[in-house]
Amino acid sequence: MNSLHLQKQATIFSETVEGTIASVNPLRVKAFASYYPARWHEQPNRTVCIGNTVLIKGRQGITLLIVPI
Repeated sequence: MNSLHLQKQATIFSETVEGTIASVNPLRVKAFASYYPARWHEQPNRTVCIGNTVLIKGRQGITLLIVPI
């Protein structure tokens, strides 16, 4: 059986939204009244603590693309 893997395109939001780090391993952010997986947008491997506020720049699938404040 062949499986086709498609890379989902990133969607960058026109307005930046704030979120809060909920866990760091794996990286998850609380935003929009729920918890989502997250990854750094253009700045990989940043160090953050639970409770830090981040800016949500966009999403790729259900993964939020975040940057530090």
